[in-house]
Amino acid sequence: MDRILLMIVCAFAGAAGVYFYLQSQQPVVVETTPVISEPRLINALETTEAYSANALVLVKERKLLGKENNAVYVSQWQQKVVIGVDFTGFDWKTVSGIGDKLQQGGNIVRGTIPELKVLHEYVVKGSEKNEVASRIVNFDEETVLGGAANARRGAADTCSRDMILYREEVVKHAMETVVRNLSVAMPVDDNGAPLVAFDLKFANEADLLAGIADRKAGNQGPQSCSGVEYVN
Repeated sequence: MDRILLMIVCAFAGAAGVYFYLQSQQPVVVETTPVISEPRLINALETTEAYSANALVLVKERKLLGKENNAVYVSQWQQKVVIGVDFTGFDWKTVSGIGDKLQQGGNIVRGTIPELKVLHEYVVKGSEKNEVASRIVNFDEETVLGGAANARRGAADTCSRDMILYREEVVKHAMETVVRNLSVAMPVDDNGAPLVAFDLKFANEADLLAGIADRKAGNQGPQSCSGVEYVN
């Protein structure tokens, strides 16, 4: 009888041991609070790509026997401009709302992000064309007028960049692109509506909008970057 009782006790103890082992393997429920983490935008984000056709016409005036006899040099090229925002080294913690707990009614991320600017610019390969349209006697058009054209190209390129950057639709599209990229990883409610809204400004947005307003009023900036220049 003692032997039978001992076996029963051992069997019970074994079962109890298994029971406690299985209990210890159950997942521990930890209550967590979701927060708005720092965005993964850490490099340059391109928002606009545009092309401009530039042309300079240089003229050397001369009269021969009372008649106008001018030398004309024409320089043409296409410029590619890429506009965007460079987030390299940007501290997202300076933006209000980053790191905040996610609220049931939604959150707003508000603040200033890096400036909107020209990230890259290139002369389109194969687009350059320089030619003498008209010659005069004893005058080196390629050296004089060609040199003058090269000296003025930098100003023409700057003009083209500004005409692309200082456009209301370019600034608006750039911000929409930034917000769209930021919104990808943000949570949504049961209806699919985003729980995080953004109220952001570019660091130079006020200057851009002021420049755009001046251009619309005709107070600043040319309407065209091409033109005719006369060389003495």
